[in-house]
Amino acid sequence: ALLWDSMVSRSQYGQHQYEAWGWPQFSGIDTGTMNTESGAIQRIENIQSLPFLAPRAAPWNSEGFYNDPNRKNAYSHQWHVDLQREITRNLMVGLAYVGSYNGRMEYAGRPQAPREPAVDASGRRLTAAERDRMRPWPHLNGTFTYSDDIGMSKYNSLQAKAQQRFSGGLTSLFSYTWSRSIDTSSGWFNAEGGIGGGATVQNYHDIEGNKALSSYDVPHIVTWAAIWELPFGAGKRWLSDGAASAILGGWQLNTFLLARSGQPFTPTVGGDPANLGHTGYARPNLVGDPKVENPTADLWFNPAAFAIPVNSFGNA
Repeated sequence: ALLWDSMVSRSQYGQHQYEAWGWPQFSGIDTGTMNTESGAIQRIENIQSLPFLAPRAAPWNSEGFYNDPNRKNAYSHQWHVDLQREITRNLMVGLAYVGSYNGRMEYAGRPQAPREPAVDASGRRLTAAERDRMRPWPHLNGTFTYSDDIGMSKYNSLQAKAQQRFSGGLTSLFSYTWSRSIDTSSGWFNAEGGIGGGATVQNYHDIEGNKALSSYDVPHIVTWAAIWELPFGAGKRWLSDGAASAILGGWQLNTFLLARSGQPFTPTVGGDPANLGHTGYARPNLVGDPKVENPTADLWFNPAAFAIPVNSFGNA
């Protein structure tokens, strides 16, 4: 047969919209702890977190999680191009490019924090009052997390497979995926970060500085599945009758293999190295090669390759 007589090509493009549920549905009011079953009854005039009552002494230093009320639903552009060729009557091989781009994704951080480390030219860490003057809104000095729809993610992959249709008592499917996933913030409020740790937004105002491999990126995946009907029993090559046929006939051997590379590991730094007024955001500086020649369970990366940043953001 000619090359084109035994080859097919498929391609597809789709655009999808996803509903954003938000957490909470609107910003600024927390009613979850009001008049609980085991607690004392509170009169409404004593609940200072409601916006239509007297404001707190410092109404803008909130904690917790808040949502941009004007955020829009996320969308996804998805596409693939697939080529398949028949090698023999029962053997097919295929090669596909699969990709996606996702916009208006979750991006959660602290926009009320200073855009730069709160340190002067001499290296002196600024006082709280001086730091507040560096904030985009000086009166907003809380430690709340704010969620917006300015994030993105993209996925690109090359996928190959070989499939043996059931013939002669054997069927098999082998597949391999080589892929890469990049985003600006993995998961809702850093809640879904993969086994290697989350992907906390270090500096909310530097979205490009937060773009990196997704915490759930798995670049290599190999799978292989096969079924083999053992050649014993009625209608088979051996032991086609008698007691041995009844005992040994009708059996199968099934196998399944999954091998994959690991997910990224995200090193973090405690404290407040950039003097932003909150903790839990920092990454270390990369000062060496994090790989080791012979990794073990006790030492599978080089900790000496990382250093704690001083009065700055980390670059790892």
